[in-house]
Amino acid sequence: MSQFQGIRDNDYTTENYWEQLRDLDYVIDTLGPSEFDHELSIIKQVVAFFLCEPVLTNDSPRQFQYHFIFVRSDGEQLKRITKIIEENGIVPAVDPTEYHIEDINKALNLVATGHPKGKVIIQF
Repeated sequence: MSQFQGIRDNDYTTENYWEQLRDLDYVIDTLGPSEFDHELSIIKQVVAFFLCEPVLTNDSPRQFQYHFIFVRSDGEQLKRITKIIEENGIVPAVDPTEYHIEDINKALNLVATGHPKGKVIIQF
């Protein structure tokens, strides 16, 4: 169980998250179009849905609000993303291990081969 009340850690590589989760307020897609139907099946009727790329069509059986943002290295775009996250009270999951810059290879190895329990923090 996560440090945040009501949030459970799921390993999408070994578990069918769509069979375990229901009525979520938010889905932030990072897996791409192949997971779109599964992601839609676990969200509430009225939600915010953040996509990494446009994959929505008009033939969806459900009506919902969604936001799409192309992600690139852009300060203005990061400000927009920050505003959306803050306005909606989204709290990202953070891996409990904090790495120092000297240990950056360990952090990168975790991301590349492991399954971090959220964002990986590197302290400078």
